Amino acid sequence: MCHAHFYSLSFVAFTTWWVLVRLRTGQHLHILAMGSVRVRPSWLGRSVLLALTSRSHAPAVFAAVPIAFALGTLWPHPIVRSSVVAIVALYHLNESSSTGRHGEYPLLYTAVAMLLPERWASGAAWGVAVHFILSSGVAKLQVGGREWLAPGTMGAYLGMYCESQSRPPLSRRMSRWTLARPWALRAIAVGTLLLECGLVPATLLLPPFAGRAVGWVALVGMHVGIAMLMSFQIGLAFMTTLPCYVVGFCCEAPLGSGPWALALLLGLAPTAVSWLRGAPLPEDWPCSGLALFMFNGSQAERLGALFMTRDTRLVLRADAHDGESLIGRPVIHAGLADLRLVATGRPVVHDAVLRTLGFTMLRNPEVALPLLRQAAELHAEQCAAPRKPGHRAPAQAAAPELSTAELAFAAVLAACTSTWLERSQLLIEQRTGRPLCKANFVRVRDGCVAEVLA
Repeated sequence: MCHAHFYSLSFVAFTTWWVLVRLRTGQHLHILAMGSVRVRPSWLGRSVLLALTSRSHAPAVFAAVPIAFALGTLWPHPIVRSSVVAIVALYHLNESSSTGRHGEYPLLYTAVAMLLPERWASGAAWGVAVHFILSSGVAKLQVGGREWLAPGTMGAYLGMYCESQSRPPLSRRMSRWTLARPWALRAIAVGTLLLECGLVPATLLLPPFAGRAVGWVALVGMHVGIAMLMSFQIGLAFMTTLPCYVVGFCCEAPLGSGPWALALLLGLAPTAVSWLRGAPLPEDWPCSGLALFMFNGSQAERLGALFMTRDTRLVLRADAHDGESLIGRPVIHAGLADLRLVATGRPVVHDAVLRTLGFTMLRNPEVALPLLRQAAELHAEQCAAPRKPGHRAPAQAAAPELSTAELAFAAVLAACTSTWLERSQLLIEQRTGRPLCKANFVRVRDGCVAEVLA
């Protein structure tokens, strides 16, 4: 009973996720998914997006998801399955257009797969699971290259989260132990790519039951490792994906059968297209390149140092006035924390992290390409600079004087982002309904723009 199996597991996973979020943050899931900016699919009109993602509708939309899964468990009739797809799609549009999170794309795709008859739905779910993991692995090779396997890659990611106050690992002790051992960092990087690009697609050639189940067992282990060593919140965020893994890798279709061929097509074709393009598939809901932590160590360090951990930020705005008018404006980060500022009606700017750039985001090639070209140069410059032994830059540390190369890189990134924003008009300010059209590189003090740098 593939349909009922998926719906029952999804009901348990989604409800557990909702309860854990509530206990950990004190907020309901629909409130945490609110943001000051919405990302519009290119095919969907601005007014339609704002109507579908209205904050007044959010509680009902989010509450409808577990109810739909419960109904699908009890009565997986075609009409019920169609209703589940509609509800999950509306929920996913609300959530992902605000947070930029990739973890529930498999939930959306697998819900669509459940429209098929039992044996075909199982094969489609298997293909979805393979596609999600394989695409992530191939994106690491396309963007980070062979350098992604170096110890510096895992060192960059674990180092930035290890001392985080908002998204710490479950065990800081284990994270610090790993950070101190280059061989362990390299082993994690190599193991990740072997899992994503080797073991998971290899399940398409393995027999049913134990041969394929190794896929979801390994993936559960990977997410436990993410929670333990990097960030508990990031590991937890994939909870609603776990039913998709279980249902997909438990497919019993014989090799050479029709459902197996469907799994092969869905699992490999999107990655083949992205490989021919030379870049991950574009981010345009419901399509996603599913590029997760694809930057290598030098690229991730530059991204973090210039736009995340120091007092400099790339900010986005909906007005095209002179940059000097930005001084004193509050900087609204992705998430709930500053929504009260938005409600006051004051002019604000929006942090670009999780909107146009981030460790799991390649919003447009104009932004990505300068990053890739300049990362090696900036990394070499940083490595050549003298450092005090044992020095570690604290989170939100004041930025040292920017080098010429760093400022030039940030200026190119801001200019390319502005060009893309003006042309695409995909990022919409929730309060005003206006598209974001300009980007600036700024210095931030006390949560407000203190200086426009580029």
